[in-house]
Amino acid sequence: MGAGLMQLADLYIQDSAGAEVSKSGASTTCASSPANEGVEMAIDGNPYTKFLCSVAQTTLTVTFTAPSSVAAYDIMTANDYPERDPSSWTFTCTTANDGPGGTAVALGAVTNFDAPT
Repeated sequence: MGAGLMQLADLYIQDSAGAEVSKSGASTTCASSPANEGVEMAIDGNPYTKFLCSVAQTTLTVTFTAPSSVAAYDIMTANDYPERDPSSWTFTCTTANDGPGGTAVALGAVTNFDAPT
């Protein structure tokens, strides 16, 4: 990640029927984001807003409205400063039945991704 920052316009998560999974919230380990570019912007469905984190490596946690299966996900990068776009990530799910600190299952990992310009 360039400039020690990370940005993300939107995270889309689909179920096995290809429908967008309903999300109830998002949280992050990022300690600092501008007020108008907080973590909730990563799941607001608006590609013209973005989540901006003051550090290049952070965890983004999304909570679903109801238990859901996950079949696919897509990341939309922000419309400026491509050096801030994610280039490596791990997509992980944890079931609610596991409770806090439950068992996490990595569903995919990407390294050295060249984001579109």
